[in-house]
Amino acid sequence: MNKLVFFLLLILLPSLLLANNNQLPLSDPEYVDEINKSLPPSFELNKASINGKCIFLKLKSAKETNAILKTSEFETLLIGVYEKSKDGNWVRSDVLCFPDHYGKDIVDSVDLMGNGTKFLKVIHDGNTGSGEYQSVLTYVAWHGDKFVPVLMESYTYDSLGSSWETHDKMNFEFKNVGTDKVTALINFKEKNHQETYESVNGDVGKNIDTNNHWIEKLKWNPLNFSFYDPQQIFEELKTAKYKDQIQFLKMRLNFLKKRPDVHKLDYPDLDELGIML
Repeated sequence: MNKLVFFLLLILLPSLLLANNNQLPLSDPEYVDEINKSLPPSFELNKASINGKCIFLKLKSAKETNAILKTSEFETLLIGVYEKSKDGNWVRSDVLCFPDHYGKDIVDSVDLMGNGTKFLKVIHDGNTGSGEYQSVLTYVAWHGDKFVPVLMESYTYDSLGSSWETHDKMNFEFKNVGTDKVTALINFKEKNHQETYESVNGDVGKNIDTNNHWIEKLKWNPLNFSFYDPQQIFEELKTAKYKDQIQFLKMRLNFLKKRPDVHKLDYPDLDELGIML
């Protein structure tokens, strides 16, 4: 499909564009009809196909409620955010997009600041290579005139090979919820098992097991509207001991330099960020 045909389709089908001009996560027109079946451009609340699938959250303001629909299409988690129009219908204003190859996504919300506005919690895919699976924890909030990620961390990672296995797990919780001093407490645990063979009077197996563990506290930083502070990251890099620990610290610096766009987040974006193990 050439560029001229593509732009003509956009002109002829304006309802396919998001109200606030955010980019469709899968902008190829051949997919749009399928997306619109699950995330219609607008709907009436009393429609049977919508009832039971829709949740209501105050994502943009404590004074206004948004309707939320989600679907998994084309290995992608799509979250539709709707605003109520004057005629009482719900009109799609945003579509958030996350990698979701295996359909293991978890979507939740929490009022972190205690001001009545919810942060969206999404657990989605990270690295899904052969013999390995990584999940990523992302928190998203409304800032100014768009949704932005405020925290993105590797949540779990499992890798199995013929002679090794790795299991990473992050225990995560918030402290001081409901205040502007809310803090993310992260407890990382990494387990590695490797088998090697030495040719001494035949092949003799040798198992190597390592367990790495570290704790981090990430305070809410209103200056950059995230849980990451560059000065704290630089200080922690001076004493970081483990490979993954160093990688995640550098990932946070990349996050602050170029915050990922949650309207079109995909695997290459996560790889560029440096979060993929």
